[in-house]
Amino acid sequence: MTTISHLNNSNNANNGIFTVGSIGTVSVDFLYDGGLNKGEIAIFSLEGMENLEVGSTEFILEASKRALSNSNSGYVVVRDESDRARFSDLKNELSWEKDFNSGVYQGPQQFQMKAGTKFAMMLVSNSTVAKIAQSSTPSTTNVLFSFGSVDKTTGKVAPQIADITGEGTTFGWEDINTLKSNDRDFNDMVVQVLGATATASSLQDSVYANRNWLNTQVGQELVQYANRPQFETGTFIVDGTGKVQFDYLYDGGSYQGEVAVFSLKGMENYQPGSLEFIREATKRALSNSTEGHILISDRKEGARFNSNTSWEPNFNAGNYQGVKSFQMNTGDEVAFMLVQNTTFNEVYSQPYVTSQSGKQVIFSTDKQQIVAVDNNGTLAFEDLSVSSGKSDKDFNDLVFQTKGLKSNNVAKIDAEINPDRDWRTTASGQELLKYTDRSRYSEGVFQVGETGKLTFDFLYDGGWYQGEFALFSLTGMENYQPGSQAFIKEATKRALSNSKLGYVLAKDSSEGAKFTEKMPWEPNFNSGNYLGVKTFEMNPGDKFAFMLIPNTSVKDINQAKGLNKDSHMWQYGKVPLFSIPEANPNVAVGQIVNVDSNGTFAFEDIPTGSSTSDRDYNDFIFQIKGATGITQSIDTFSNFERNWRTTNVGQQLLEYANRAIFDEGIFIADQTGQVKVDFLYDGGNYHQGELGIFSLRGMDMYEIGSTAFMTEAISRATGNKNLNEDIYGYIVVQDPVEGARFTDNSAILNWEPNFNNEEYKGEKIYQMQGGDTFGFVFAANGTLQDALTGQGAASNKLFFSMSAANLNDTVQVAEFLTGDKSAVIGFEDVAIDNGSNRDYNDFVISLGGIKTVGLPSIQDVAISNHNWTNTEIGTAITKYFEEMTNPSTNLF
Repeated sequence: MTTISHLNNSNNANNGIFTVGSIGTVSVDFLYDGGLNKGEIAIFSLEGMENLEVGSTEFILEASKRALSNSNSGYVVVRDESDRARFSDLKNELSWEKDFNSGVYQGPQQFQMKAGTKFAMMLVSNSTVAKIAQSSTPSTTNVLFSFGSVDKTTGKVAPQIADITGEGTTFGWEDINTLKSNDRDFNDMVVQVLGATATASSLQDSVYANRNWLNTQVGQELVQYANRPQFETGTFIVDGTGKVQFDYLYDGGSYQGEVAVFSLKGMENYQPGSLEFIREATKRALSNSTEGHILISDRKEGARFNSNTSWEPNFNAGNYQGVKSFQMNTGDEVAFMLVQNTTFNEVYSQPYVTSQSGKQVIFSTDKQQIVAVDNNGTLAFEDLSVSSGKSDKDFNDLVFQTKGLKSNNVAKIDAEINPDRDWRTTASGQELLKYTDRSRYSEGVFQVGETGKLTFDFLYDGGWYQGEFALFSLTGMENYQPGSQAFIKEATKRALSNSKLGYVLAKDSSEGAKFTEKMPWEPNFNSGNYLGVKTFEMNPGDKFAFMLIPNTSVKDINQAKGLNKDSHMWQYGKVPLFSIPEANPNVAVGQIVNVDSNGTFAFEDIPTGSSTSDRDYNDFIFQIKGATGITQSIDTFSNFERNWRTTNVGQQLLEYANRAIFDEGIFIADQTGQVKVDFLYDGGNYHQGELGIFSLRGMDMYEIGSTAFMTEAISRATGNKNLNEDIYGYIVVQDPVEGARFTDNSAILNWEPNFNNEEYKGEKIYQMQGGDTFGFVFAANGTLQDALTGQGAASNKLFFSMSAANLNDTVQVAEFLTGDKSAVIGFEDVAIDNGSNRDYNDFVISLGGIKTVGLPSIQDVAISNHNWTNTEIGTAITKYFEEMTNPSTNLF
């Protein structure tokens, strides 16, 4: 009989048994899911189990009991059904398996155990710990242990885990008994355990050579992350939306410095606190990208609340800037930092300045430097080092609220604050806490665009239930507890009003969706006639949420009594499900998911917090236009075995949903997304112009040609970067610093001199999304930004390739030549109805990897005596274009 005592006393040092560290806190981070089977991982104390036969019914039941106790005796630490691993094989590098990852990444989860005790891990494959505990004769085939599987005949122990990094903290599991398994890739569930260590055979010694995934990109990223600097406090994980919001609430510090956030990815290459670490963190903060952002510039902006306290004056100055939003990478680990009385620009250019008094950089990862004020994402930063003993520990120097970040290692303010300087007891503090405790929704909130018009398109009905779908305004809903009877009654009342407060958008029992073909795994549930795109009016800027009534009507729910999110009636489809997680049974996230970035969303009609949800996300698919919302991606949650997007009807639906939203003056990138731009001719009198491209996805929420439309277009064109996997735009020509390929040196165009100067830069390639629709925006005589704000020369006007976006619908762009995936187009940099010479040669460029839509021909819009296309210049450009588009050259 093999017992834990035998395993401990054997010569096998790699026994997979963990010892809790001196602090007693154990952290578990789910890093990779390479197993087809869905299961759970638990930890359980081995105290008192030393003489039980491992693998016996008695042993399994006791281990399960301890794991379910949620105490020092044990915990369930990973639930594969709902938890997502941090890393996924997005590039299909592991040829022997699919990407099995789904759910929501929870970040490192902390559990309290007794310091110095020993525990083991248990993997329950294709079941749950609760089901195992409820069985009097649990199956031993799907219960596996970190100390290995024991052959009862020979006593041989076959390892179930392998050490990934050699540090005794990161382990890969096999989810089938290794005495029987022929897979042995040890990636079915990879976890990192901190606060405890164990020994196990290395992955290199355990894995089959043809399945060693460590050398893949995802393997290298996982190891890099596992070996990152381990901070005990002050780190945060970006949630599945990738969108972070920041609200500056109180300034109680005399220093006038700055606060920033930065990604910790790759920071393991630097010693924490070193000048190199500070400079790299500062560089990331200054990038204002997914790697980091400047959040507060204290010299120039004020906090939302301000007052003096009995121990210090009012330090607040400047205007409050409101809630700021920015994009970071989903699942990234980040930290905050502040610089006391200088700027991050100075710190980056002169790192040694941080040795001066009042110019130190302080990190949230410094012990006791940042505290959690409440459970609503409110944080307080001390601007003097707490460990130095010089801080007054009033924790009001910088108080702010975040959304989109979560953390398990930030101390509570009650444990750290100086009781004689507790700002929460002041009138201003009470007001601040009331503000932060307002009804806050983590996701699923939508905002109406500036037109106030919404369009709704019911695309697919894959749900057996016959219910209704509605939206309701969130104005004033903070007065109700999400998911309560009062909340549900008010939400349904608003939906039934058929007003700007809410609408019933679709009635499944009497109307059908646009697409009706069945899915391979279920019959066709669609019935009734498709009613087309519907239009609704709401107040511009209003926020709203969706609700799905699975198997009854909005009216019946409104009249029902006793219904709330905790009611078991959801099992019969009689409880509404919301886009807001907080209003759902089990606070279910991912009830609604984002299918694309063009307003297409999908709803599950069973709570995603229930194991009965199949997560195929085809129960109710719709498209909303005229509003934007924050929801997580379908890739985060979907059941990979029921991916409707790969079916014929799914492909048709996506093609329809992502059709062009403008019908003239636009361009469609091919499936590579690579747009090639070549500046061919400069015939414009102005010398300071800029030309940009910008994605049109989501631009329909703005009134075309409005200030908001132009502002967003410029923001995208000047971004020159990828935001949340949507590549929004680039500046493609800058007249002051680059010249065109062809020059009129012989005065061929007799109506104008040669305006070309500067060096020709050659063809440039810009990465957009495959199939993306984009437009051009150009500034006549200055930068795009200056044209938007009206600064610079009076002649610096803003124009678009879409005539509908121009004043008086003027056509400022025309087409000269077209190929299969290419074109030559010309721009006019003076308004056609206000003094233009209409030669359309002010910027002439060639494009590759695109299709044009709705552009007029230059021959049709240019003045006849200014038609350069028939001159030697036009002939030279034509010959060049034909050479470039010749398939044998393979350049376009």
